[in-house]
Amino acid sequence: MKTTALELVCNELRATVDAIYGVYLDGTTGFHQLGEFVLRSQTEALKRLSVTEPHLATQEHLDSLQFIYGKGDPNAPDATVQHLTTQGELKARNKERGRNHIFLASACVITIYQYWEGYFRGRIASAVGLPEDEIRAPVFGDLRKLRNAIIHNLGVATSDVETCTILVWFKRGDGIEITKEQFQNMVDEIHKYADQMLS
Repeated sequence: MKTTALELVCNELRATVDAIYGVYLDGTTGFHQLGEFVLRSQTEALKRLSVTEPHLATQEHLDSLQFIYGKGDPNAPDATVQHLTTQGELKARNKERGRNHIFLASACVITIYQYWEGYFRGRIASAVGLPEDEIRAPVFGDLRKLRNAIIHNLGVATSDVETCTILVWFKRGDGIEITKEQFQNMVDEIHKYADQMLS
């Protein structure tokens, strides 16, 4: 059986969203592993310090120490510092629902919506022979509202976000902090939309 233009674009939509979901899962898993690495390093440091410098053998002290991303041998004079933070801040931003998780989910929402609006919506319209503005998808309408609040309101939900009909997660004034479960729900809803287009 010949694959139709609509099937092709719906399959491409699914594949694109799944690829972005993979980035999200890889990223959040990496965040967790980095946080665990710092925690293991600190546990070993506490053991050593409790013998050599007991007055420094505290979690508070270790959390206040610098964590440096750099380029080159850190002991060489030509090494450069790329980013500087504390060990405590690094752990905090990489924990589940920490700043890095929130940022990555927001970036993925923006990207998925932009692919929809800039590419897939027009291709679906062409495949079904309708004007682009007649292609309506409630899940992408909700993503537009989330995207606008993320970009134009510094990630704080607006009254427009409260009118979401499928991704009903936030009230006005809430920080848009998308959980892993919500991200999975968003992906499922996009797949469901693609399936409905073909039914």
